[in-house]
Amino acid sequence: MENRLTVFLSAGEASGDLLGAALAQELISRVPGIVLQGIGGAKMRAAGVDIIYDINDLALFGAVEVLAKLPLLLRIRKSLVQLFSKKPPAVFCGIDYPGLNVYLAGIAKKHKIKTLCYKAPSIWSWGEWRVKRVKKNVDFVAAIFPFEADAYLKHGVPAEYVGCPIVDNVNSYKIEADLHEKFALAKNVKIILLLPGSRRQEINNLLPVLVQAAELICEREKVQFVLPIASTICHSAVDKIIAKNKVNAKITVVPGDLAYSFMAIAHSGIAASGTVTLEAALLDLPLVIVYRMNAISYMLAKRLAKVDFIGLPNLVAKKNILPELIQGEASPQKIAQEISNWLVDASKYIHTKTELAAVREKLGTGGAVQRVANIIIALADNKGGRQ
Repeated sequence: MENRLTVFLSAGEASGDLLGAALAQELISRVPGIVLQGIGGAKMRAAGVDIIYDINDLALFGAVEVLAKLPLLLRIRKSLVQLFSKKPPAVFCGIDYPGLNVYLAGIAKKHKIKTLCYKAPSIWSWGEWRVKRVKKNVDFVAAIFPFEADAYLKHGVPAEYVGCPIVDNVNSYKIEADLHEKFALAKNVKIILLLPGSRRQEINNLLPVLVQAAELICEREKVQFVLPIASTICHSAVDKIIAKNKVNAKITVVPGDLAYSFMAIAHSGIAASGTVTLEAALLDLPLVIVYRMNAISYMLAKRLAKVDFIGLPNLVAKKNILPELIQGEASPQKIAQEISNWLVDASKYIHTKTELAAVREKLGTGGAVQRVANIIIALADNKGGRQ
């Protein structure tokens, strides 16, 4: 039998696919002959992961929406039970997407597979009810924020702050030039980014609101809008939403891979709460953070949430440096007003960018991927995990 290490990487959405791809590349560079399997997308596949289920089939958002995908989740469970029974990997690494990955970690644990959570479930925001399940199913937590590691250690879960991988992503990204010419954008007109999320449910819920807000902003100021769309989103679906709202605002749709490049040149943006808010903060881009979901899912979330903020930059800063508009507050009128405040008040805009610089300093210089790879290799060695 070949003496090869097998690792299963599981990511459920575009941001996790990016993290998984970077981790896969690191593991391949350090472990000759390593076998990588998993749940992910195009980036993980290109990095060398044998993708069993594609993230395009897993675009879930909220408790109610998950129910609609229950048959698919049951098929995934059945497939992984068979895989883990016949050819168990040494390590299962769940990357974000806790509703699925903590569950799958439990299946792996039953087959004596070492389990790791990278970008772990947010027990610091959703309360302590989650920690029992994590403690039962997960051997180790690779935390991407210091307060996250502290929360797990407090509850007796082995954890380590590995650094924020988003810092690595931003640091390693090469900003593309000449975007104005490439996409016929006016150089003397400010760009506002529209970032409605990488899940279909987010696009359906948020993009109409963002498009309407764009129209209101254009009535007050001369600006242009850029909308990067993730690889998980159908371009035609976005075009239909824009056309349905019949706006006069100039909205240029670009590939999601260019999001960082546009963050570097944009004036400000409007974004769904999530990883993208921290990416923008690291690139010095002020955002209005919006959050809208199914009413029942929101009521459940509101009862369980234990934090004062939903935006990651605000959580890192421990204060409200970026405006947050939730549910009914996330109206086109209020979004437009917040963007207009930055457009007309230079001192307010400069103050926000100063606060973002402090967030960037708190997150350090990176190195998360290397530390997570160290943990995976150590877990495999403790298991005797080469097959």
